[in-house]
Amino acid sequence: MLAAAAAVVVLIGVAAVAGARVLSHGGSSGPGGASGSAAAAGPGVRPAAVAAPGVFGIPTVASGCPAASVQAAARCPRDPECWNGLVVISGSVTARSLPCTSPHVWETFAIAILPADVRTFDQAIVAKDPAVAAVCSMRVLLASRRAAARAIPPGSWAIEVMPPDEASFDSGARAYRCVAHSVSGPDPSTSQFGAQPGQGGKTPHGRGGPGSGKTG
Repeated sequence: MLAAAAAVVVLIGVAAVAGARVLSHGGSSGPGGASGSAAAAGPGVRPAAVAAPGVFGIPTVASGCPAASVQAAARCPRDPECWNGLVVISGSVTARSLPCTSPHVWETFAIAILPADVRTFDQAIVAKDPAVAAVCSMRVLLASRRAAARAIPPGSWAIEVMPPDEASFDSGARAYRCVAHSVSGPDPSTSQFGAQPGQGGKTPHGRGGPGSGKTG
């Protein structure tokens, strides 16, 4: 009896590890990347989104926001929002928030509300939705760059989708984020994205989904 119970515990532990992955420093540019554990993110891990339905959870802007021109429910963060590596366990994403003035891995370039027919927190499923892919696209990323980031070419960017984590989703959160980082060079210590004053939220022509480094 004791041997059987021990076997069950071992199987549960193996399943938990197998269902986790950590996304940082370009280890993966899309769902199904490298494996890891929740502990790898360190203390202070918080859900990717905590907003109630129809609410973003942070101050946002629509004017000059490239994402807002793609989808009415999309916005840009009013203030820069940066993160350490993303931890994905059984589809649920968490990340540790970092100041954009310190070295960081990911930065939010768009935030939006999940489409009504997307009824899950699972990152892989959310990222495949056409409406989400249009917001979290290379086209929107390139139009959202500012300062020195404008010199970084399309092929040097990785994009990830950050839906609300499982607990937040179950509590009613429906805001998801589009985050990106440059796969070349050191981690930045400044914000690379933001609304573009005077551009009216227009985006350049081109296509590219999450993790894509292509336009055209």
